[in-house]
This record gives sequence, C-alpha cells and structure tokens, in this order.
Amino acid sequence: MSIQISDRAVALKPSASIAAKKMVSELQAAGHRIIDFTIGEPDIATPSYIINGALSAMRAGDTHYTASAGTSTLRAAIADSLVREKKDTL
Repeated sequence: MSIQISDRAVALKPSASIAAKKMVSELQAAGHRIIDFTIGEPDIATPSYIINGALSAMRAGDTHYTASAGTSTLRAAIADSLVREKKDTL
C-alpha cells in the first residue's frame, strides 16, 4: 500500500525554525557546544530550584493563566529585584 501525496505538499519546504534545528543538531553532532533555542525550548536540564518553585506554586493553586502583565505579586518581586540591583549602581 502506498500513500499518494499532492505535488503541492511535496513542494513544501521546512520552516526556518526546523531548518535551524537541523543545522544545530548537525553542528552538535560534529562536536560543537551549542545551547539550542531554535524550537522554543532549551536543550539543558531545568534547574531543581525552578522545578521546586513550580511544584510549590501548583500545590498552592497557581494553575491558571494570568493576565499578560503577570500577577501583582510577580510584578512587585521584579520591581524589588530591579531596585536592589540598581541601588548598587547609583
């Protein structure tokens, strides 16, 4: 049994991100050290403190989407962090 594919489907080219992923994979296979962000996710392990933070948040009920600006708690934490970082440069 063979599957017939239309000429238009056969003519399709891979997306730019898929082509970039292929190139990265080939370079890695050749021994180059590359952190791969081509398809939207890193090729490194997630640090344990991030995993633990995500688990804690989910157990606390933070399992739904938020507004694109984030929660007020998150925005306050980011602002506090920026103030601490910038205080040393003033």
